[in-house]
Amino acid sequence: MSIRLFLALMLIGSSSVFGQIKPTDYVTRMRSERMDDPTKEARVQQLLKSMTLQEKAGQMTQLTHTVWVDEGVPFLSNGDPGQVFSLDTNKFIPLVRDYHIGSFLNGIAVPPDRWYEYITTLQRITLRYDRHKIPMIYGMDHMHGANYIEGGTVFPHNINIAATFDPRFAHTVGEVTALESADVGHHWVFSPVFDLGRNPRFPRFYETFGEDPLLGSIMGAAVVDGIQNNGLTAPYRQAACAKHFLGYSDPETGWDRSPADYSMQYFYEYMVPPFAAGIKAGVKTVMINSGEVNGEPVHGSYRLLTQLLRDELGFKGVTVSDWQDVIRLFSAQHVAATEKEAAYVALMAGLDMSMTPYTTEFPRHVVELVNEGRIPMSRIDLSVARILRLKMDLGLFENPYPRNDRFDRIGRPEHKTKAAEAAAESIVLLKNEGILPLELSKVKKIVVAGPTADTKRDLAGGWSLR
Repeated sequence: MSIRLFLALMLIGSSSVFGQIKPTDYVTRMRSERMDDPTKEARVQQLLKSMTLQEKAGQMTQLTHTVWVDEGVPFLSNGDPGQVFSLDTNKFIPLVRDYHIGSFLNGIAVPPDRWYEYITTLQRITLRYDRHKIPMIYGMDHMHGANYIEGGTVFPHNINIAATFDPRFAHTVGEVTALESADVGHHWVFSPVFDLGRNPRFPRFYETFGEDPLLGSIMGAAVVDGIQNNGLTAPYRQAACAKHFLGYSDPETGWDRSPADYSMQYFYEYMVPPFAAGIKAGVKTVMINSGEVNGEPVHGSYRLLTQLLRDELGFKGVTVSDWQDVIRLFSAQHVAATEKEAAYVALMAGLDMSMTPYTTEFPRHVVELVNEGRIPMSRIDLSVARILRLKMDLGLFENPYPRNDRFDRIGRPEHKTKAAEAAAESIVLLKNEGILPLELSKVKKIVVAGPTADTKRDLAGGWSLR
């Protein structure tokens, strides 16, 4: 047996979900994660006592908006945004009435008044059919400004923000994003990315703050602070999301959502510090790496999701899967024989919420696993308590509905000026061998070539157009 294979098997063996978790561990964790406000914590505990298993499983599930749009409405990049937001209440009501789904996500850039009407309707239906009046929480990938709101301020991507070497710009990105999106009901912002850009082949390189763990730590923490501690969004608060935990951005092949292989020194010296900084900054949620680290899918890793994230780094918030990634433990990574087994593996590893995002199979699996005695109720309560605490911490129980009287904050000239300043500061001249400055008397034409040279979609980067 090679030394590399031996070490890999040692790591996988030490982190296996099987036989590692004790029911008493959940009770201890529950106590250690209690809110500072005893009144709110008492409310959390009372809800846990009164909720059914089905209701708890629903709180641990997140669905995407295309599940409840009108039949036949296409989700096309060049389609009518109004059509995409055509809500079919006959589809949505069962999700909260029968499956008790507590979280939703996604959309495209529509005017703020459209978002206001949409979120208000979803929340009104949720509170009508939830007997405990637990509000839903809506998540959005506002990756470089309020890019999912028409007219919202769009900042340069993180790689540009990093190139300014000025954390004030990173803080401004978070601050402006919060100010422009909180009022429309986007209480969960899936940003910032704490992955390091150390692999130039990685297709989401632009989302990173570059290759340096110190710079990535400082910039990411600044975005978290800008989103979560913006008093101007009152009475609303928002949760930032550190992603993608852990080791996502330097896969061996360069492909997105694919395996990575790290030495432990490299792992702890480069990959861990940015997330440690985000947790120290108080980030409320963490999204999990879709891929594998040293042969182990992260969504099924007790070593990474519990021992590292919780015990070593001290994170006490909500962990959420990335897109369909619990299912991928079965369908793509083949560490589970069925989708139900995949749910078991992810839950016992330490996941709190599954972004399924299309089906209601996950809550059904949760119920069956508990009823079969394979997962103790205390394990479910641990995750549901974290989700309820998040919603209470954000003030959703007191202020569940969006408001439409401050839309003049969206796309303010001073916000766009800040975005332009960040873009200007991010420009880097790598090497000048006498080419610049150009002598305009001699230069008649400049050729810009390539298949993406004249497309706004590519020049703007991801998370920009639709």
